[in-house]
Amino acid sequence: TLLDRPPSPSLSASADVDLLSTTEQIRAASSEALLDAASTAALRAFFAEWMELDQLDLVAKDPELYPQWNDTLKQAMADEVLRVFEATVAQDADLRSLLTTTDGYLTPGLASLYGVADPGDPGAVVALPAERAGLLTRAAFLAANAHSSLTSPTHRGKYVRSRLLCKDVSPPPAGVVTNLDDADFSGTLRDQLESHVTDEQCAGCHNDMDPIGFAFENYGPLGEWRETDRGFPVDATAELDGVFLEGGAAMGAAVAAHDRLPACIAANAWSHVLGHLRQQPESEQLDVATDALQDAGFRLSELLL
Repeated sequence: TLLDRPPSPSLSASADVDLLSTTEQIRAASSEALLDAASTAALRAFFAEWMELDQLDLVAKDPELYPQWNDTLKQAMADEVLRVFEATVAQDADLRSLLTTTDGYLTPGLASLYGVADPGDPGAVVALPAERAGLLTRAAFLAANAHSSLTSPTHRGKYVRSRLLCKDVSPPPAGVVTNLDDADFSGTLRDQLESHVTDEQCAGCHNDMDPIGFAFENYGPLGEWRETDRGFPVDATAELDGVFLEGGAAMGAAVAAHDRLPACIAANAWSHVLGHLRQQPESEQLDVATDALQDAGFRLSELLL
């Protein structure tokens, strides 16, 4: 499962002669598997699933507002975060750095979107400005979790809550109006959302998501930096479980320090490697994996082993 393929003939032969029966033997075979070139593709698949990169192909953008939105730009967005992940894994570095790093890999289109100089070499590591610290400030996350012409604090907050902190978010109750089409509303999208959630049916779930998502309001529907929304100043103050902060980079740092993150990383890896969501009888084993991840300084290699 570490290579997303059936066992090799040699591995099968080892099992046949009872050479994969002890913890030490299994760990040694697993360590060898992680050195196989195929492990890179397998780990890319895990990260793409965790980051929900397939959403980039599903989301549409207003062609009048964003004529640059095309397959080339979408691929550049996905490639950037994949390469940051691959570099982290190659260095066997702390996975929490994914939420705080300013390392980037830019094409001309992505450099233009971020408002930085084109490095001229897509393979070069670029130090991005502070407001692009962490993968939650990059276009792959921001564009995928936004509408065609509007941002979505709700979608962005839901991703953080459900995929990074592993807390279930219930769907809206039947019959609740979820669109925000109100041509007469004067104010930012944040203002409109905060007005919307005065409805008690909406407040419960939105209060779990929107205060997180508001941190990303300086990033438009494509992930571009902006200071205003609908002509009004952006308010990017936010809150994560009692931690008050401002901006996407600060939110990434807060998630990196959150006590739910270790178990959530382990649960995402567990589900991908084993091909199913955690079952109740597996909770103890998953706790062991979570402890191993923390004890090893959040190195993915140790979690997988």
